[in-house]
Amino acid sequence: MVYEMLSAYYPVQTCIKKRKNGDFLIVMNDKEDIFYLNDVAHFVYEQCTGGMSISDIRQLIFQEYEHESSGEGSITEDLVNIIRDFQWQNIIELRRTRNEKV
Repeated sequence: MVYEMLSAYYPVQTCIKKRKNGDFLIVMNDKEDIFYLNDVAHFVYEQCTGGMSISDIRQLIFQEYEHESSGEGSITEDLVNIIRDFQWQNIIELRRTRNEKV
């Protein structure tokens, strides 16, 4: 499963600009593409500091959204999709160690 491959990585924000606008977080990558992140994606993105692994972020999501959850598998799948979207959008990098410098 993809989650097992990603779980030990530490995501780090790479956006050049971000700003809260109503219910959304607006993020700009280095190519000046703009993305609107909903509540859950915003929550995940704010955790992408290099200090927490994807597994750690998953645990935070369980705590934060447990009353809205439709199950552990669903949260894990949603997190994988969000992380992969962030990678495609070039707004995060995955690092192998905590707070790794590039």
